[in-house]
Amino acid sequence: MVCNIEETLRALILSYFVNSKSVNNLNLINESGFKNATGYPITTQEGATIIISPMYKCDGCLKTATGYGYEVHYSDLYYYYFKEDDPGYIADPVGFMEKLPKYKAIQFSDIYPKTEDDILTKKGAFALIYWGEGKPAVGTEGSYYWPKDLKIGFMLRSTTDGENKTPDNKKKGELYTDGRLNSNINNHGSFASSKLPADAPRSAWLTVNGKQFLCWESGTDKDYNDLIIEIQGGVSELTYTPKMAKNQVYTFCFEDTRLGDYDMNDVVIKAKRINDTQVQYEIIACGAYNELFIKNVDPAWENTEVHELFGKKAGTFINTVIGEEKMKSVTIKKNVSSTFTLLDRNSQPYIYDKTTDSTTKLATKGQDPHGIMIPSDFKYPCEKVCIKDAYKTFNDWGQNSVSYTNWYTKPTSDKVYK
Repeated sequence: MVCNIEETLRALILSYFVNSKSVNNLNLINESGFKNATGYPITTQEGATIIISPMYKCDGCLKTATGYGYEVHYSDLYYYYFKEDDPGYIADPVGFMEKLPKYKAIQFSDIYPKTEDDILTKKGAFALIYWGEGKPAVGTEGSYYWPKDLKIGFMLRSTTDGENKTPDNKKKGELYTDGRLNSNINNHGSFASSKLPADAPRSAWLTVNGKQFLCWESGTDKDYNDLIIEIQGGVSELTYTPKMAKNQVYTFCFEDTRLGDYDMNDVVIKAKRINDTQVQYEIIACGAYNELFIKNVDPAWENTEVHELFGKKAGTFINTVIGEEKMKSVTIKKNVSSTFTLLDRNSQPYIYDKTTDSTTKLATKGQDPHGIMIPSDFKYPCEKVCIKDAYKTFNDWGQNSVSYTNWYTKPTSDKVYK
């Protein structure tokens, strides 16, 4: 894949597990099938080691001067293990797992300062220790080498409500990957405001670029991107690669010139998966003078100039000027694999400008935004209206991607095309 791991993870967090209190990403977890009883990696070989690495923290601690939770900073990661054929587990899975010893793996206050947020970097590597069967006696020496066929479970223990140590402990408790163990915490204190079902998991498994990640919901919503941990070593892969959810619209907006007006409507494409093997693309608008071609979708588009696809000549504004004739979008369907995703740069459409002999792809970190993808049915700016004027917090998002993630939901009504 072209994406490096930082680009891919950011696409995963902000486009797949959308960072917003208004979204319910539990639906995506349910779709994966890897949750609760099926959400356990299993040790695959005798003598294997298991390494975990915190990769991302985004618990909103910078939203105000004192933060509003610090859930990650004030949390510790624990793990436990068992055999699926243990008679105790078969007889009473929940009671059995509740009584299992839980071992601390990471104390996040040691590696994530309260002043850090939206941090995407590997914060060390920690080996999980195997302590033998049952509760270890005092003086027991653990081993880095694990036996085969053990299920590994994880729990996040929240110890305080940030600097506001509330007497009713509204944000203290134990959050499990296995939702069967969350029946109390999901209905407790501030955690209850997430309105997650009692048996909902508090983390989700995803496989990205061949790497396996555990994505946590540590707070009071349902976006599952507060903490991301990479799991490596001799455990089975829960092979769920994020893909486009059915009927989830992604809007691609392109600016064709290097010093343009940044109305981001020179080509506007909307894409959505309509079934397991097809993605539908629609060209919604073309507000460009130049001769443009859409690449990486279909040969019919690659070989026909965009204006011509609408039956118009180059230089015609199509669906960008309010009051002018609104033209029907140009639609095409593409056959894809079941794992196809627009989060992969190899899969994303881009434009070729024949007039200037230049190519415009989606911008990466640090680049001018001549190509952007928005994970929604986005209202693009009118002709000659800069995107920062159509969306007042667009530039703020560029400076602080945590606080202004939902910039695209707040248009200035008379500056976007309807």
